Amino acid sequence: MLAGSHGVAIAPPEPRAIDIGLDWLGTTISTDVLIWSAASNAVADLHLLARGCRDGFRPRWMWRTLDSPLPAPRIDADVSIALATVRDRDALLLARDVPYVSPNQVPGILKIATGPEPPRRTWMVIARQRRRFGDGPVVGVGIIHLTSDSGETIGGLYNLGVDPAWQGKGIGTALTIAICRIARDHGASRVALNATPSGERVYRQLDFAVAGDGQTWYLPGSVLRDRPPREAIDAAEAIAHGDIARLDPAVARWERVPNGESPIRFAARFEQREVIQWLLDHHADQDIAPLWSMGFREKVTHAANDDRWLNRQWGPEATTPLHDAVRANDQDLVERLIAAGADLTLRDAQWHGRPLEWANALGHSDLAKLIQEAM
Repeated sequence: MLAGSHGVAIAPPEPRAIDIGLDWLGTTISTDVLIWSAASNAVADLHLLARGCRDGFRPRWMWRTLDSPLPAPRIDADVSIALATVRDRDALLLARDVPYVSPNQVPGILKIATGPEPPRRTWMVIARQRRRFGDGPVVGVGIIHLTSDSGETIGGLYNLGVDPAWQGKGIGTALTIAICRIARDHGASRVALNATPSGERVYRQLDFAVAGDGQTWYLPGSVLRDRPPREAIDAAEAIAHGDIARLDPAVARWERVPNGESPIRFAARFEQREVIQWLLDHHADQDIAPLWSMGFREKVTHAANDDRWLNRQWGPEATTPLHDAVRANDQDLVERLIAAGADLTLRDAQWHGRPLEWANALGHSDLAKLIQEAM
């Protein structure tokens, strides 16, 4: 596992190793932390969530050998593809709409990618709009870094992103081709990367193959600087393990565990039905969506008729039970919540969307129709 912009390796993902790694990151200037695992890791998942981490994205690892020909790029825009130089610094600092371009990281990355010290291992490739007089804004960026493994040189493709206003014009494909050519010309036998769902389509067209799926977690800087107390970590781990004997009844009245979820939702995540029943017996807040998913249907019927729970917004995303039902594509629960009078106008805290907008964004047309008819 790797964590933070300062790159601390945590192995094995045991509690003590994780605590040491997070303690060290707390001494650096790291703000928010992204933690990577090359594959899904249930042990790491439990201990990281108990320490305040939240679910990240699922990287899809892909790779391509460089012994087959690379196609000629076709760009449907007046854009140039070139290696970044120090002269591009100001334009990169202004490229705030290009994914993965961070103004506080641009100077350091440019120094590495343009430095004169041999052997060169890192390059940045940029796409810039052409203008009649001088270069236009940077609309796309990608980075290639070469490493050696048992005598083989491998290229790692990082932080490839295109300004949303310029996507769909072949710029991402052209950047990828240019990066692969650089890697090949400097002795690499293959290029590896992790792809977003939208990026995977582009990479498949360039003959990248799927190698597997990984897992990531996000730790907010506020949690890194003010770590959860040991009592809270121990309680979260006990919930996840189903160790009721270690739980103080006061835990049931907690609004949230370290990762921001309710105790009931955290127990449901680890399929601890007996823990959920224990929490309910000790008067825990009734988080409707996880109760429903774990089969507490009668309890949900009563909770949906209680204004305290019907429209309660839960967790860091501040989702209502209706948001959660839409995300799960659960028509039965959506219908039940609408019949109980769920507020259709509430917005979540992350995407600022109402349940109808969530249904449309997730492609759940049947649910969107139900919600639209109820408005």
